Amino acid sequence: MNALPIHTDSYGAYAYTVYREEDDGRYFLMINGEVYREDGEVFKAGFAQVCAKLEEVKIRKGAGGDNV
Repeated sequence: MNALPIHTDSYGAYAYTVYREEDDGRYFLMINGEVYREDGEVFKAGFAQVCAKLEEVKIRKGAGGDNV
């Protein structure tokens, strides 16, 4: 998987990076170096959807939740 980092952010103890896959142009999220997954699958989508997921995850983590 060849991917380019597009956007980075940090919030508390967490580092978030949005990557764009060179092969299919879709985006995915990494949190502290780990690929973000939903239902066991890598969450891949368009840039806007991945950024929205990033904000959702930041809110959950900020609320003390670690189950992302």
